[in-house]
Amino acid sequence: MGLLKRSNAPTIINVSSTLGSLTLQGNPGHNPNWDKLTVYSCSKTALNAFTVMLSNELKNTNFRINSVSPGYTATDLNQFKGVQHPDEAAKIIVKFAVVDDDRTGNFFNEKEEEVPW
Repeated sequence: MGLLKRSNAPTIINVSSTLGSLTLQGNPGHNPNWDKLTVYSCSKTALNAFTVMLSNELKNTNFRINSVSPGYTATDLNQFKGVQHPDEAAKIIVKFAVVDDDRTGNFFNEKEEEVPW
C-alpha cells in the first residue's frame, strides 16, 4: 500500500463476478449453472466481502476500493466459451481504475451498473 498512499487518487479494483453476489445467487433463475461453480462463486463472494471491509477501513482516506465484474470472458476456466475476449474484459477493469469517480465500496458489472452484494 506504500506506493498507493503516494498517489493523488489511490484505487483498488478487485476483479469479481456476478456469481459472487449473494443477492443474485439467492434468485433461483439468475444462473442455472451456479451450483457447478460453487468454489469459484465462494471465492468471489469472499473477495466482495474484502472489498466492503477494506473500503470501510479506508473510508476516511482518498482511497477508492470497488469490485468489478468484467462479464463472461473467454478463458481457460470456461474452455474459452465466454462471449468476450480478455482484452475487452480488461477495458472495463481499467476504466474503473482510472475513472474520476469518488464512489467506493461498490460492485459494478461490465455495463457499469451497480450489482447488489
